[in-house]
Amino acid sequence: MQHEALKRCVDGLKALRSSKHRTLDASVIAELDAVINQLEKCLDSANEIEIDRDLKMRVLKIVSDSVELATNLSEIIRRFIGSD
Repeated sequence: MQHEALKRCVDGLKALRSSKHRTLDASVIAELDAVINQLEKCLDSANEIEIDRDLKMRVLKIVSDSVELATNLSEIIRRFIGSD
């Protein structure tokens, strides 16, 4: 993986954490922090950056959990307001 692409991914995950920290479950925030920390360690590598499959899957799970939460909140709001 290229250094700049990984940096953009880390920045995106940090933005997700910053914008959703009040709506995400504490366990999701903790996992997000752990993943960001691991990815930042990869950024320190001077060699070709290799992200293992497990870490990639953890990132995808966090993104999935965040999108699912946003979708669920949207549905709750829609039902509460009672759109026709």
